[in-house]
Amino acid sequence: MFDENPANNPTRVWEVGGRDVDFDARALLRKLDSTGIGIVRYLIERPDQTCAVQDVADAVGRPAAEVEDAVAWINTLAEALGYLDLVERAASGVRLPAATVAVARQGLIDAQR
Repeated sequence: MFDENPANNPTRVWEVGGRDVDFDARALLRKLDSTGIGIVRYLIERPDQTCAVQDVADAVGRPAAEVEDAVAWINTLAEALGYLDLVERAASGVRLPAATVAVARQGLIDAQR
């Protein structure tokens, strides 16, 4: 049986030129609060660099636990759209893969229009 709900098996990659990627990135970023937007902005400036959660928290002026929750929310939204995580998590922190930065940057611009 074919399951048409992409959230049941998120496999889509955040890549420039992908089908509906621009629209989906804008939709996801519009759902974020100021903490989520701040996290994405911070990571855009540090492509492919794993950043300690506490460093991100200090930069956005929120507690580390709130940053962790916001990253989980960002990735839950990505999964609901059928994508892999937008913000990758590692034991040492969080990162925005270099290939994802252009999508996130354009999504932020479009989301603020």
